[in-house]
Amino acid sequence: MEINLPRLFLYCGVEQWSARWAHNPEVVGSNPSAATNFKLNKMNDYINKLEKYFDCDVKIADESFGWNGGDLSISPWYTADDYEVHVMTNNETNVDWENDVYYYEPQFPDIMQRIVDTVSDVGYDVKIYVSDLETYLPEEEVLNWLEENKNE
Repeated sequence: MEINLPRLFLYCGVEQWSARWAHNPEVVGSNPSAATNFKLNKMNDYINKLEKYFDCDVKIADESFGWNGGDLSISPWYTADDYEVHVMTNNETNVDWENDVYYYEPQFPDIMQRIVDTVSDVGYDVKIYVSDLETYLPEEEVLNWLEENKNE
C-alpha cells in the first residue's frame, strides 16, 4: 500500500533529521563555528537597523511567523514542474499571480517598496518573513538604502 503525503510532511521529516544530525552534540565538531555566529550577529545588526528605521514595531526575520507567513512573505516557490519562482505577497493563501509572482529574483528597490507599503498599510506590529536575508536584503544595499532615506 502506497501512502502519498503532502510535500510539507515529506520535507519536515528530512529537515528535522538533518538538523539533528548536523548539530549532534555527541559528535566532535558538529557545533556551528564561531565565525558562523559572528556572521549571524553581523547580519542581525543591519536588519535591526532596518527594523528601527520604521516608526512602528517591525520584525524582519528568516523564520516563519506561523501558517500565514506574516504581513509580508518573500520566498522562492516551486511550480509543479519544479521551476523556481519568487513570491512576494501579503497573503500566502490568496496570491495575486500578476503582481506577487516574479520569474526572476525581484530587484532590491521593488522589495524595499513592498516593505515600506506593507509597514504603511499594517501600521503596527508588522511581521515580514524573508526566506533568505542575504539574497533578498543584501547588507550593502540595505545600508545604502538607509543612508539615502534617513531624512524621510
